[in-house]
Amino acid sequence: MSDSNDRTITPEERTEIVKRKMEIQIQKN
Repeated sequence: MSDSNDRTITPEERTEIVKRKMEIQIQKN
């Protein structure tokens, strides 16, 4: 069994995650 973090994600989900991470980075700086 894999953790939810290891589950397969679609390219669209991955794009959303990347966008969110970038937004968080911008907010921190």
